[in-house]
Formats: sequence, structure tokens, C-alpha cells
Amino acid sequence: MERVKGIDTIKEDITISPPKEIAINFGIMEKWQRAQSLLAPRWIAIIPYCVKCKTPLTWVMKDERVLFECPKCGVVWVKENGWDKKLEKELAKLEEKNGICTTTS
Repeated sequence: MERVKGIDTIKEDITISPPKEIAINFGIMEKWQRAQSLLAPRWIAIIPYCVKCKTPLTWVMKDERVLFECPKCGVVWVKENGWDKKLEKELAKLEEKNGICTTTS
């Protein structure tokens, strides 16, 4: 039986020179968070890594644009254009589904 660390499954050809800023689509992040919630009860964590440095990313909290950054090489992952509009639509769907009204007249 062969065992390989998960971090060592990162393909070398994508680690050469990533851009300094990488945009993340709202839908991708939403799916990733769903996967996290499904795996967490099974004691599996999904931790984002920089593919260049193979270093865990730092979560950036309370920033309007940046989601993650690599503490080693400085690459940042940012919200793709239109992120806030998509988030507003998703929140409105949840509010409607759950009978919550947050709008004021």
C-alpha cells in the first residue's frame, strides 16, 4: 500500500508562477463551504493551501475584497466582480424560504 500526503498531490506544473491576485467565483466558494459542512462531521477539514508554496492560506476577515492570502509568497485570493450582488440574491432566497424579512419600508 502506498500513502501520499494530501499536500503532495498538488501538481507541480501549476505551482510555477501563479498571478499575485486570483479571483474566486461566488459559486465556487459556496460549493466549497457546502463540502466543508458535509465533511466536518466526519472529522475531515478542508484547508486551503497555496499551490506554489504548499503553505496553508491565511483567512482574511472583515475585508471587502480579499478572502485569503499566502503568508509565504504574498499571493491573494479575492472576490470576483459581482460577488456582493450574488450574495445579496442568495440571502434574499434564504430569507424568503425561511419567512424572514429584513427590508424596511
